[in-house]
Amino acid sequence: MTYDMGKVNAMIAPYTEKTLPINLSEFVKAGYGVCRHQGPLAALMIEALTDSGQLRGTVGVRRNHEMVSGGDGHAWAVYRDELGGPKYNIDPTNDFVGDINAAWKRRMSWSYKIHDDPLDQPIRGNQRNRRY
Repeated sequence: MTYDMGKVNAMIAPYTEKTLPINLSEFVKAGYGVCRHQGPLAALMIEALTDSGQLRGTVGVRRNHEMVSGGDGHAWAVYRDELGGPKYNIDPTNDFVGDINAAWKRRMSWSYKIHDDPLDQPIRGNQRNRRY
């Protein structure tokens, strides 16, 4: 899915408050979206891997409404394996996969910190966190 804010704005322009939201599959079919589409799509793909037993852990989508570089917030996927390893941020928009330390080393302009994030807590068993 290619990042294209202009095409997303054109796609949603005909819709009204009564006809929104638009299903994520419409953006997938169109082949473009922005972080609020790319992050949940990445989470759905990771969730398919956990459902099939190829990964074992917790997946979710995070949003941060912090204003960065004139933007209006950001969305990305997160994953943490059930053994309690680090929480990985999967951010297709910024072509980044890694923990907060890796983001800092890469000097990312985006902060992946979320206050009271349940994925920052120890995982017990095969907990699932579906927040799309």
